[in-house]
Amino acid sequence: MNRTIRFALPLALLAFSLAACGSAPERAVTVGTESPAVKVAETTKAAPKPKGAGDKLNAKQVKAALLAVGDMPTGWAAAEAEPDKDDTSTVEPASCQKLFDNMDTSGKKTKAKTKAKASFTQGGMLGVQFEEEVASFDDDNQGDKVEGLAKVLTQCSKMTVVDGADRMPMTMTGLSFPNLGDQTLAFRAKAKSEGIEVVIDAVFVAVGHNVVSFTAAGLTPMPGDDMEKVARAGMSKVAAAAKS
Repeated sequence: MNRTIRFALPLALLAFSLAACGSAPERAVTVGTESPAVKVAETTKAAPKPKGAGDKLNAKQVKAALLAVGDMPTGWAAAEAEPDKDDTSTVEPASCQKLFDNMDTSGKKTKAKTKAKASFTQGGMLGVQFEEEVASFDDDNQGDKVEGLAKVLTQCSKMTVVDGADRMPMTMTGLSFPNLGDQTLAFRAKAKSEGIEVVIDAVFVAVGHNVVSFTAAGLTPMPGDDMEKVARAGMSKVAAAAKS
């Protein structure tokens, strides 16, 4: 289960080096398998967001911004966050690998200056694993970089993650979610590993200098209302940390 989360997140985080533009919509952009490729709710008013959530954060503030077990719904327990590791996996078909390679500029200016993670679990090994990551960057246009990823994931909505002898088929579909920042991306991925299908719901909120990700993986999805409440609580903590 934890391995599935590690595979899913690097692919999505690569794309924050790809710029897209546009005003903040009320709903999140998501992944679609038909034309138009990216579905964005038509609105003239952006969703409210916690004031200060886009301010640049130092290492202490990033850690303070993380969710605590008391912020999670009833029945969740704290878990040890997986350490960052070099991602050696690739994707098939080759056309999708090329798209991800083009987005991964590997330039220092695109990498987070500070970041931290928090993990939680519900129901043991066969339950749901939840991970939040707060990352703060030098540049303050992180909200301009989400729509491009939605377009790429639409083009590569069916792909296989390859890591050595392991092959994990993945299918990405749209996920309805509110926009909680300058721009939000939400999608659902279904991945098969060792004959078991895992559902991964991923939400990336980009606001100002910051990108906050919320990912839930399990045999069944985390209830949508719970995911939204936790994400809203997370964004409020980011704004509170910026003031500290």
